[in-house]
Amino acid sequence: MLRRIMPFLLLLLSVLLDISVLPLVIPRFALMVSLMTVVTLGLLLGRTRGALYGLIGGLLMDVLVGSQFGLTTLVYVACGYISGIAGRKYQRYLLTTLIAPLICYLLYELVMVGYVYMVNAQVEMLIVRDALILVLVQVALTQLLYLLYNRILKPSWSRYAGR
Repeated sequence: MLRRIMPFLLLLLSVLLDISVLPLVIPRFALMVSLMTVVTLGLLLGRTRGALYGLIGGLLMDVLVGSQFGLTTLVYVACGYISGIAGRKYQRYLLTTLIAPLICYLLYELVMVGYVYMVNAQVEMLIVRDALILVLVQVALTQLLYLLYNRILKPSWSRYAGR
């Protein structure tokens, strides 16, 4: 029973970290731990559950933060689905855990920079530089989360699970 609700609890904890703790600790580079959790759960659990947890995490972020309602949910669902496909189809490749998060975080930052451009009609290069730095940091942290969540969840279809 605990194994069934553990991904939801991890996602809820990461959303709470995103909203309450991380903006105070790291104000300039606000890490998206909830997005990292969605991508990692997609890699570990597949595209359906990745998209489901993306929907839950995106709705929680939209409701609790309140900006660009629906856009965050759409990107989270897409990232969960993309990482789930990569996690199942290319499971045996070692670079899957690097390339899938990189694509997802670049997609997220591209959508958010596009949103900022639509609202302000301009984008500063400082925002783009900070976004690229944030993508690289999140890809590195996703590797740690992947190993940690793999240890906690013990999915039946994992690269590191005993067969």
